[in-house]
Amino acid sequence: MKSIGFYILPFRISDTGLFEKHLDNIGFREAHDLFSIHYLLRYTVEQTPDGKKTFKCFILSEKAEGIADYLCFDVNLSLQKISIVMFENSIGYLIYKMEYLTDDVEQIIEISSKTKVYENQFKYNSLKKSADYILGIESGNINIFFHLSEIANKNSHIFQYINVEDFNLISDEQRFRLRNGYDNSFRYNENDRTHTNFEYKPFPYIYWTAGQSSLVCITEDNCKENRTFLHKVLPVNIENDYLLMYLLTLHQRYSSFAFMFDISKYKDNDKKIAEINRDITKFQLESSFYMVSDERVYQDLYSMLRKTMDIEILFRDIKEINERFKNIRDDYNNKRERVAGTAITVLSLMTVFSALIDFSSFLDRFSGASFVNTIASSVIIVAIAFISVFTYLHYIKKL
Repeated sequence: MKSIGFYILPFRISDTGLFEKHLDNIGFREAHDLFSIHYLLRYTVEQTPDGKKTFKCFILSEKAEGIADYLCFDVNLSLQKISIVMFENSIGYLIYKMEYLTDDVEQIIEISSKTKVYENQFKYNSLKKSADYILGIESGNINIFFHLSEIANKNSHIFQYINVEDFNLISDEQRFRLRNGYDNSFRYNENDRTHTNFEYKPFPYIYWTAGQSSLVCITEDNCKENRTFLHKVLPVNIENDYLLMYLLTLHQRYSSFAFMFDISKYKDNDKKIAEINRDITKFQLESSFYMVSDERVYQDLYSMLRKTMDIEILFRDIKEINERFKNIRDDYNNKRERVAGTAITVLSLMTVFSALIDFSSFLDRFSGASFVNTIASSVIIVAIAFISVFTYLHYIKKL
């Protein structure tokens, strides 16, 4: 069994209809059977309550023209398939399925660490040209690798299935680089646990490890009794259930980035913020799961992935950012109300003052008595004093 890598590029689109037309024009077709799910719970991938599909799948036709001109990979890589999974909230993933034409783990690490970089100096294995063409970057309809930080917009995610003869042939440093997508310029420090993330060995011949940008399954192929499972069953599960489970986890992570970006962008727009909050609630109800399988290995792996990708922390940040901006907006609105209240009070005072002056003039005209002016002046002073005290007490209450 050859080792396989799935290079996954996240993106976000602004117009789903235009994007689907673009995919059709360059040779993609919608695939209803891209995943044959056996071990994931159906509620995680079925239709949403309003009848929409949770996601759509597109696969590149073998007869598609033009794509090959943009594909230029390492000689030790063989492109097997290009597909796109696009979720209901307009966040999608461009997926390259690659077969490694080498059994050497060190070579696989170097190939994957270079290929996963979207823009780099290694022109022979960059995904940039083909990804730009497939996604239609020039249309302005795509936001690729969206994060709050532009620096982070450089790498794809990798999901790898690597078959070796003996686990002992892989060093701790190689496992460290595999799960983080690092090249040989990075060195593993056994005393530094910040990069460990997780390692999981559900069976003696299967080892899982992952970081925030890579998920790796390593199998040991030295037991004859396990070869049927390793060569026929597990590869199918990898491409279907495990890959989709990884996409579900990535989707929660990138959706949280999208929500944080939108909240920051529209923080002064109360109507838009209310709409974003409705989307967050809808997403958490329909697309954010604690449990995706009743199979122990799948569920354990999924739980570890969620923890490694800081899913709960990200959504907690969304809530705190939301609350922070809400408090800022409330303070601003309160100040506006106080200013408006003061203005109304002043206008009311001026109206009463004007009315009393008019009333005094009226009395002067008909009575001619000087004491009337005195009485009117007294009334005016009392009224001014009363309104001033009332305004001051109202202002204190507002504070």
